[in-house]
Amino acid sequence: MGIFRVVTLGVVPLLASLTGCAALFPYSEQAQELPEPHLIGACNPTPCIRAAIGDVPDLPEGLSPEVQELVSSAVSAVLYAPLESDEKQGNDEKLLSELVDRYEEVEEGGLSDAPIDWEITRNATVLYQSAAVLTVEVRSEGFVGGAHGFNDRTLLTFDLRDGKRLALKDLIEPKSEGVFQGLVEAQFRRAREIPPRESLADAGYFVKSGEPMLVPENFGITPGGLLVQYNPYEIAPYSYGPTQIVVPTEALAGVLKGDAKPLIEPSAQEKPKA
Repeated sequence: MGIFRVVTLGVVPLLASLTGCAALFPYSEQAQELPEPHLIGACNPTPCIRAAIGDVPDLPEGLSPEVQELVSSAVSAVLYAPLESDEKQGNDEKLLSELVDRYEEVEEGGLSDAPIDWEITRNATVLYQSAAVLTVEVRSEGFVGGAHGFNDRTLLTFDLRDGKRLALKDLIEPKSEGVFQGLVEAQFRRAREIPPRESLADAGYFVKSGEPMLVPENFGITPGGLLVQYNPYEIAPYSYGPTQIVVPTEALAGVLKGDAKPLIEPSAQEKPKA
């Protein structure tokens, strides 16, 4: 499906200043309980790495063991993803081991000259759940050298009937892709206060004139509709910051597949998991 794009989690390129980011998060500023950080290095006087890595959150009761395993594995793959490779890591110990190796490598090159400690925080939270679907948010943020830090949010949405991670193609009718893209763009323009007649390219976004805005495979279901996350660099320079938009449930009625409607429409009566 041409308008959809897969989004991966990792440390984004370090190119611009951290100041001036416009973070627009309508649903995901819920409180998160973070673990005590692991300290890698001396911290004083030599800078160190402070790594706070969370666990896979508790899942709804009553799920079959097969569904529990599928959901847990998918969340783990994102929560413990390597910083700079596509290899899979199964747990926090492997991620911490990678951080140790990274620290030792950089220390040999002069980490003692770094002005501040490095930090990385990874945590997963149940953002929304109903009888039919579950949306988990994995947040990865921190600073590991370079011009600025990083702040990525990955949304994973699961069909609780079989544990499958949902993709946009599972929800949107193929013939309605263009309409759906238009709904997303309209909400994006509203969030970013971009007039309808101004091209996204002229506004500084990574959208070629005359081409549709790509919709990332980084979405969740909320009480209000379909939540779509744009992380830094995905559609704009880092200085523009991340953006979340929500396509309202009622606006989706004409673009959803028939078997997808029960997954989204009940969300209007559900409350998000804090």
